[in-house]
Amino acid sequence: MTGRPRAEAPTGWLTLHDAAKASGLSRSTVHRRVTAGVARSRSGPSGETLVDARDVGKLKPRARAQTARAAYQVRPTVKRDAAWSKAAGAKPITVWLGELGDAASGFKPKGRP
Repeated sequence: MTGRPRAEAPTGWLTLHDAAKASGLSRSTVHRRVTAGVARSRSGPSGETLVDARDVGKLKPRARAQTARAAYQVRPTVKRDAAWSKAAGAKPITVWLGELGDAASGFKPKGRP
């Protein structure tokens, strides 16, 4: 293996990697939860983030939302985004795209003529 060796955490602390392994979550999810204040953390001697071992039990997978609502992600090119922004005017692009989709499909949201 090349690169720098894995950091060793002092007693009572875990590296993000070890906390992720212990909690069954991904390293990035553990990092987001630590940043949000779910678990206590501190910086180690070489700058790595250490998680308090007593807080690993707080790092649990979140329940999936029980909703029938769908989400769509659109990633336009820079030129397309500029054109859409111009066409949308003062409206956010997401609102404008939703209205275009509704008009094209004939869908009429409740409360709108």
